[in-house]
Amino acid sequence: MPHLVCKNCGYYGKRLPYGDWLKMNNGQRVQINFLEQITFTLVAGWIASLTYKQYALWAVSVWFFGRFIFTLGYTAKGPQGRLAGALTMDLCMLSLIVLMIMSSGKLLAWW
Repeated sequence: MPHLVCKNCGYYGKRLPYGDWLKMNNGQRVQINFLEQITFTLVAGWIASLTYKQYALWAVSVWFFGRFIFTLGYTAKGPQGRLAGALTMDLCMLSLIVLMIMSSGKLLAWW
């Protein structure tokens, strides 16, 4: 039985049963969130790795692990399942920001 949750879901989205529609939307949200974050993560990791190779490698590696946990949690349990992965990724992003600033400062001889 089709659902009437979304008016802008497209031709096929409107014809999916609600459970399938919800799984598809959760998968789409995971993919879009990944695409929003991957560019910054890779650029920040690259800049940080110019002077702090080991730390940058660990931060990006743990970020990918957090991404995996985020994906599994979100697709299995919906938004409430993303907490562990999201916290892991946020801590890695914060460390990459700090490393990127420190690396930039070191390369530009600010300190």
